[in-house]
Amino acid sequence: MGFVYKARQPKLNRFIALKILSERFAENASFRKRFAREGRVPASLNHPNIVKVYDFGEVDAFFYLMMEFIDGVNLPQAMNAGRFTPNEALSIVPKGCASVSVNP
Repeated sequence: MGFVYKARQPKLNRFIALKILSERFAENASFRKRFAREGRVPASLNHPNIVKVYDFGEVDAFFYLMMEFIDGVNLPQAMNAGRFTPNEALSIVPKGCASVSVNP
């Protein structure tokens, strides 16, 4: 859906991950809506296993999502590099599920 860049947020003197919605998707209203939901939903959560969302919006027809920067590789990259076996990767799933579970 987009491209993610490591950027610096000068006012707070910190690095962030800046996701920009691809132009071809930005022209589609349903993708813009999905992108906004991608910003809004995690921003409402607070858990150590979920990346923090700082801001999202649109500037000059560019749709952006500003998130916490975590240095490293993503899970598929780590698996391709042989850092995880498929079983080790699956062992991470319960932590992800726990981070979004809701207790009644």
